[in-house]
Parts: sequence; structure tokens; C-alpha cells
Amino acid sequence: MDKVLCHDEVGEYRTKTGVPKRAAEWLAGRLAAKRSVQRLLAQSRGAATKENELCILTNGQGKPTAHLARQPRSSVADLSISHSNGLAVAAAALPGTFEGLGIDVEKVEQRSENWVEDYFTQWEIRIASQGRDQTSLFTAMWALKEAATKALGTGLAFDLRDITVVEIDALGGARLELRNEAAHYFGNYFTGTLKAMWERWGNMVRARVIIR
Repeated sequence: MDKVLCHDEVGEYRTKTGVPKRAAEWLAGRLAAKRSVQRLLAQSRGAATKENELCILTNGQGKPTAHLARQPRSSVADLSISHSNGLAVAAAALPGTFEGLGIDVEKVEQRSENWVEDYFTQWEIRIASQGRDQTSLFTAMWALKEAATKALGTGLAFDLRDITVVEIDALGGARLELRNEAAHYFGNYFTGTLKAMWERWGNMVRARVIIR
């Protein structure tokens, strides 16, 4: 474990071992993030970095950033991490590349009508009803909403119906619209625009949202 995690991460990992599934998902997410950062730093700096030389830290909202273990106050990459059903994914960018970066992965599976009504607008329900595979579309829209909250850096602080998928296509394109508190927050803290995309492989969906 010491070859993979920095000192602070080892301590955090130990707090999760009481729930093996949670610990395994956390570790898989950290590995995905570190490998993304390793590739990023190799391209930008031309230097190899060992996994335990990187430390993934999170702020009060759970937003992760990557630091060198010997320089804990200096971020080397902005990150987003997601895991679902044993699969972990991560996206990394040099600090300042984007105003926001978010990624989410979800399993395509049937959900309840209550779930649909709680998290989707009538417009989104209409979009899904016009598609050939409603389950995939609802999963993709859910992943896009989750990725957007990560790009905003807020977590689930807003009603997810205020992050509305107004357009989505089978080729992976999507357009999001923020409303109410989500729009107010965005206007206060960001100057760029949201760009969203998604893809499906097998029974999984991955969504990415950036603000630039």
C-alpha cells in the first residue's frame, strides 16, 4: 500500500476499511486519478512520477486536487474522480486549464418512476421518451448532471432539476442549462461556458463536463 499511497492517503484509507466495498472503490478511484496525473505530468514536464509521490487531497466539498507529497501546498493537477460497479475513472488537467472539470460514470439500469420524477424535468422526460432506449438516456442525463456538479465544485448542493439537459444526441453531444440557485452560483463564480459530452460502452455510461 505504501508504494501506491502517500502518508496522508494511507491514513484516510484505513478509515474506510470497515466497509470493504467502500474501501475498494476509494482505492480504485485514487489509482485512476494518479495514473491520469502521471500521464499528464509526463507530457507537460517530461518527468516520471511514482504513485506514492502524488497525494490526492480533497476540499470541504469533496473536490480533489493532486499534489506532490513533498510539496503539499502546491497543486499539480485539477481532478475529477468517479466510480460505479467496480469501475473507476478520472480526468486530470493542469491547474488553470479549465474553470471547472467533472467526470461521472454510471451503470445503465432500470430506475423507478419516483427517481425520474425527483431528478428530471418534464423537458428531460420528454427527451428520453422520444429515444429508442429511455434507460440509457436517463442514465446519460443523470451522469451529465453529476459531472456538472463536480465541475462546479459544489457536490449535490442544488436541486438536480436545476441542471437541465436541454439537448442530447446519440453521438455523445449534450447541452446543459442551469436554472435558479445553480444559475446564480455559476454567475457568481464562473465566467466561461459549460461544455458537455457523454459516451456509452457496454452497460456503462461516462459523462464529462468542463467549464472554459
